[in-house]
Order: sequence, then C-alpha cells, then structure tokens
Amino acid sequence: MKMTTAMLLACGLALACASGVSAQTPDEPARGFVSLSGGFQFASRTSTETGSFSLYDEPGFFTGAREVGNTPFFDVGAGMHITGKISGGIALSRFAKGSDVAFTAMVPHPLFVGETRSVALGVNDLRHTETVLHLQAIYQVFSSGRYDASVFAGPSIIMVKEDRVTALSATETGSPYTAVKLDATFGSVSKTALGANVGLDVNYRVTGDIGAGAFVRYTVGRANMPSGDTTRKVTLGGPQVGLGLRYRF
Repeated sequence: MKMTTAMLLACGLALACASGVSAQTPDEPARGFVSLSGGFQFASRTSTETGSFSLYDEPGFFTGAREVGNTPFFDVGAGMHITGKISGGIALSRFAKGSDVAFTAMVPHPLFVGETRSVALGVNDLRHTETVLHLQAIYQVFSSGRYDASVFAGPSIIMVKEDRVTALSATETGSPYTAVKLDATFGSVSKTALGANVGLDVNYRVTGDIGAGAFVRYTVGRANMPSGDTTRKVTLGGPQVGLGLRYRF
C-alpha cells in the first residue's frame, strides 16, 4: 500500500508538470550527472531454511522460517547524455537487514536408536545483504524551468550474501534426556543473480548545477541459496522509494 501510494504521487507529479509544458519541446538532459540518495525498501518476504547435523552416528535436522523485512537503503549513481532525450546511467544500491530466526531441531536420542527429540533454538541477527548494480536506459519525459522527470529501465546484477547456521552440536543435560542444549555453528554464503529494474525519477534544480530528486524503483530477481543439502529460492529486490541530491555538469 505504501509503495502504491508513493508511485501514484510520483506519477501524478510527473503528469501535472507535463501538462503544464505540453506545448513545449523538452530540453535535452544534462551532459552528465552524479547522485547520492537514500530511502526505504519495501521487501518483506519469508523463506524456509533447513539444515542437518550428525549426533550419536544418527542424522539430525533443523528448520526455521527466515524473514527479510522492510529496511533503509543507500544509493549512488551517475549517467551521461547519449542523444536527444536519452541518457545512459548506472547506480549502486545496498541494504543489510538482520533477522531473528526460531529454529526447530530434531535431535537424536542418546539411548534409543531412531528416536528424536524436538528442541527449539532461537538465533538472533542473521544478516541478509543485497548489493545491486543497476544499468539503466534513461528517457527524459519532460523538462520545464527547474523541474524535469525521467523514466528508466535496465538489467540489475544482484549480489546477495547471507549469514546462516551450518551445523548444530548438542550437550545433554542428564537423565531422562528429554532436554538438550544446542549450540550453532555459523557461516556465510554469497550468490550473484541477474534481475531487472524499472522506475521514475523526478528532479528539482535548487541552484546552479545542484538539484534534489525523488525516485521510485522496482527491482526483481531471484537466487537459489544453499539450505542444508538442498537449496531454497529467495526473492530479491523489491520496490524502493528514495530521496537525494543531484549534481549536473
């Protein structure tokens, strides 16, 4: 809902500005620009993480629901005018989010073969990081006075890194062996996936070559992340709303 509202506001601003200059030919974009922005990414999603371990020469298993929630991000970008209303751009965005995961482990019994005990294990702040390189074709929709707006689209290279539980170890608390203390071993895994981005950028020239801008961008992508002896599909990217400064030259 927040993303839909932001997109409607941005599109409304673009249409309002465009209607006021419909009889004019848009100015050409600046020869080049650099930008520094920050904002919020609406990327809440949940995936199931699994794993296995060995105890008493028997296999044990654990599973938990891992959520990546909405989070702030930062973004730097640059671009050059190509021809007419068309420019080429590149942007680098990054966000990192920690999540608490409640795992359930099936732990082998020390006395009875084939019997397991269900044990809860809470793990705090498992980090999920996405660093995304956006390549963009930019088309200037309009330019009038201090205002201009552009739409953009292109491929995205998404580099994702996650902390994960790689194994569990168990310490018995004594007879009747219904309770057991679990300790986790941690590691990290990285993947690179190909996605795509599309969005709208609106700018206001504050003074000289300095401007302020707002953008909405939607990035899509997916990666297969290791999960135990298998993989789990993780949705990457998501809708972003950002604000920042622009320098044109």
